[in-house]
Amino acid sequence: MANGTFGTAAAGLDNAHWAKNQDVANIGAIGERRTAELLDSFADRAAVLHDLRIPIKGISANIDHVVVSGKRVLILDTKMWLPGLYWTFGGANRRGLVRVVHTEKKTMEMARTSLVRFLDRTRSEVVRPKVVVWSSRTTQPVRTILFQVPGADVLKGEKLARTLGSLIGRQPADQQIVDRLSELLVRSRRTTMDHPLTTSWTTPRTGPDQRVDRSGGPLLDHPADHPMYSRSGMDEKVRARLERMRNDDDPFAA
Repeated sequence: MANGTFGTAAAGLDNAHWAKNQDVANIGAIGERRTAELLDSFADRAAVLHDLRIPIKGISANIDHVVVSGKRVLILDTKMWLPGLYWTFGGANRRGLVRVVHTEKKTMEMARTSLVRFLDRTRSEVVRPKVVVWSSRTTQPVRTILFQVPGADVLKGEKLARTLGSLIGRQPADQQIVDRLSELLVRSRRTTMDHPLTTSWTTPRTGPDQRVDRSGGPLLDHPADHPMYSRSGMDEKVRARLERMRNDDDPFAA
């Protein structure tokens, strides 16, 4: 059985050239880890992979998450955006009256097409990707009912668990597909102190109940009150970084 968790969420943000600055990259990492926490709760029913290279030479963009259920493959991209109404008209995306060109990129189309080719011999079904959107402020929502992203469905983070529950079937993840996708995993250069996260899963390689280091550092015991495990801790970090970035016209333009 190939179910389990593989890779480290936000590993590719260690050297995020696309970000305006390190604060933007760090906020993006918080969103990815929030999505990863929800995805990992389904790891006993599917394979969950975090942070994979897009298999195209010269492309630096990464795939945030992939879920494999049977032979079905779902690509997910995580975004943490400023609150407001996001809407699409005539192929142009806006937040309120402000054009948000960065949301019009065709990265998801490219990612899906490349994975279809990469998994060609596995008889996989790469379904339409989803963009998981979190608000950078818990008291102010992101509204996306009139919003479109090329090649993907937009999904509010609060609805992710329900969507996965209906998507994941009874068949375990196909071993051949998981092995192939594992070739694309990005290795994090952080230590466990930077990202203290381990997980447990059962695979033919590790056996049951074996703790596996997903960060590249030594295994540690993690206190339940660690700030990265609490939503309030995450939001405090977001608010602090937003305060430092308050003079930026669009700090989430990446």
